[in-house]
Amino acid sequence: GGRLEGVLDVAVDADGKIYVFESTGRIQAYSSSGAWIRTVETHTTSPSSLAVDSGGRFLVTDLFENRVRALSPTGQLLFSIGGEAHCELRTGQNCVDPDGSGPLQPGDGQFANPDGVAFDSDGRIYVADTMNSRVQVFDPAGRFLFKLGRNGGDGSVGYDDGEFFYPTAVTVDTGGRIYVADSDNARRHIRVYTVSSSNTLSGGSIFATVTNGVPDGIRCDVDGRIWSSSGEGVYIFAATDGHLIGKIRFLRTANLCFGGPQYKTLYMTGQPVLTCIPVRVAGAP
Repeated sequence: GGRLEGVLDVAVDADGKIYVFESTGRIQAYSSSGAWIRTVETHTTSPSSLAVDSGGRFLVTDLFENRVRALSPTGQLLFSIGGEAHCELRTGQNCVDPDGSGPLQPGDGQFANPDGVAFDSDGRIYVADTMNSRVQVFDPAGRFLFKLGRNGGDGSVGYDDGEFFYPTAVTVDTGGRIYVADSDNARRHIRVYTVSSSNTLSGGSIFATVTNGVPDGIRCDVDGRIWSSSGEGVYIFAATDGHLIGKIRFLRTANLCFGGPQYKTLYMTGQPVLTCIPVRVAGAP
């Protein structure tokens, strides 16, 4: 067991175990030394992204079913968010009008091709709701909390601060700041938000720009630097102002995460195999 088929995403848990999400919809679990442990079936038909929390709970996104599933460490379904009935703005089917004055928009908890997912340190769930051009945030049980995007996350695209054009990735740093990667060919920005304890949002300005390829995966290190996938490997951006401070050149990289001893191993997908390299700084757990 453990032979990989179509590597999509990778995550590492608090014990250092490595989880690889395949295009087959399976998660292959390995020890920190790379020994295969087990296969977890996720029952996704169009798998995309993977996250794991401190308790070993999985989040997986299913692009064309417009669904996010939360699974136990053994693959038991805990709950799901979303479903196939996404909002079709051209016809108004499955859309909502919150205050009755228009325009129609996708409802809270509805997705259109959800891609990147993440947990924060409190177990909250963050989903890049790609084709709705927003990010939705849920509590650890999958209940909707708030959303980020144009006009409060109404599903429309935008180019200004706090607006997205098909976001693909999201991560949260140790200070609670939310970083969101956009995939529009003209922009490819990473934006940053600050959220208060009462879920009041601020920010949304451009933090960094990926100039080659799409920032499909982003992660933070313990010092607040942002590591992003790109068309030529991994870009590393300064924590203070987001300027580019380094590159790891490695063909095209899709997703990435930190793991290994002291979180000083960088795992990368985007090739037929999973690649790992040692790095000098520790990634944020």
